[in-house]
Amino acid sequence: MSIRDVRPPSHASTALLADLSGHLRQDFVHGRNRRHGLLRICLRDHTPHNAQLLADPGHAWRFGTSLRVSAERDVFIEDVKDIAIGMYDRTVAMRNMERRSALGDWVSLTPAQFQNLAARYDLQYLVSDQVEPFDEVYHNARFHVYRLK
Repeated sequence: MSIRDVRPPSHASTALLADLSGHLRQDFVHGRNRRHGLLRICLRDHTPHNAQLLADPGHAWRFGTSLRVSAERDVFIEDVKDIAIGMYDRTVAMRNMERRSALGDWVSLTPAQFQNLAARYDLQYLVSDQVEPFDEVYHNARFHVYRLK
């Protein structure tokens, strides 16, 4: 195959791609991702810059963006990024292993376990998609943010 064999996309395929990107954009702005956007804005604008978040370690791959990046706040552990960085730095890898062990299974954590993690690691806020018995500082149709300290 040479460069001469490559043809520009047809008008129909260009129109289809434009239509699909419009739907994706609509879903992001008006659909489920909007809830994540509002969560990100709340955390970024209404928590201290040095706030430490306790959130589902799979949050980035489940909801499409990292709270560390989108909300500009540090999180206890992120499965994707933290594990990847640990491949290059033994200290980070050991810290990740210790934190992942302390966290256990996210979906089975109890309020007492959330409090213990908050005390042990100086975590100020819990981000959850479950109702928890803490001081709620924000919620939308999907997420709750609770003050742990």
